[in-house]
Amino acid sequence: MRCIVVLEPASNPEMNVGYAVSSRVYTAVWRNRLRRLMREGFALQRESLMDDLKRRGMSASIIFAFKPQAQSGVRRLKLEPVSTEIANLCSRLRGML
Repeated sequence: MRCIVVLEPASNPEMNVGYAVSSRVYTAVWRNRLRRLMREGFALQRESLMDDLKRRGMSASIIFAFKPQAQSGVRRLKLEPVSTEIANLCSRLRGML
């Protein structure tokens, strides 16, 4: 998974989040499943990340992009590895603040 972040100083901190999955590799059903898993995984991190942004007076625009893998691996993909990956990306983001 990749993460693209734009941080800006702001008097009213906010966070915009997007989720991207390549249409070249996956069918619509699997792309939607991956986006749902990414949304659920980020929901666990959203509040603490927003608190950190508010403390530092920053706004963030974040895009999580799923890297193409073998399609059979996607069918067995569960929330835990996705949320772990997103938690790692969010902790790296907190380090950038």
